[in-house]
Amino acid sequence: MLITLAQVTLTYTPEVTTVQDEELRVDYSTGETIFVHVSGSAYEIDVALDNALVDLPPTYVTLFSQKVIKIVNNSDETISFDWRTFDSVEQETRAQLSVMLDGGSSAISKAQLERELLFKDDTFMLEPIAGTIYPHKSREITATFSPSVPIFFLGCLFDVSGCCAPQRVSVFARFRTDEPAAGDT
Repeated sequence: MLITLAQVTLTYTPEVTTVQDEELRVDYSTGETIFVHVSGSAYEIDVALDNALVDLPPTYVTLFSQKVIKIVNNSDETISFDWRTFDSVEQETRAQLSVMLDGGSSAISKAQLERELLFKDDTFMLEPIAGTIYPHKSREITATFSPSVPIFFLGCLFDVSGCCAPQRVSVFARFRTDEPAAGDT
């Protein structure tokens, strides 16, 4: 008799606060089908950005300006955060499908797909791009504006940080047009 064991991980990532109670259907290669009861609940926790508007100081082309954004976890839960390009699951799904079609779905790992969803820009950076914040702690994120050409950067970033609804941060950055003073370069 040959017995094959397999481990299955089910991840629950709700977008809204809710309680869900469902049956999960499992089809075995032997033709047998079983149903497993699964349930989960989602609730908001006390996680906030210290400022939802980041106005970076003007800088010269090829130089940079920085400002700190703080994520504050006032909850009893450990949270994970990452800065995303898209603000909804639907937009992320479309982007993932596009990446899979462009690169051949069998050759792309889950980690590669996740990296594609993280915020990235040649002019504006956030460090760290992802991380963990323990209960009743905070984490500083450095926002850096480094224009290579004269540009006004206006963006909205999404921090999925343990809350059901992504928190938005609006970022404004602009370049300086005056001549740098001695010592500014």
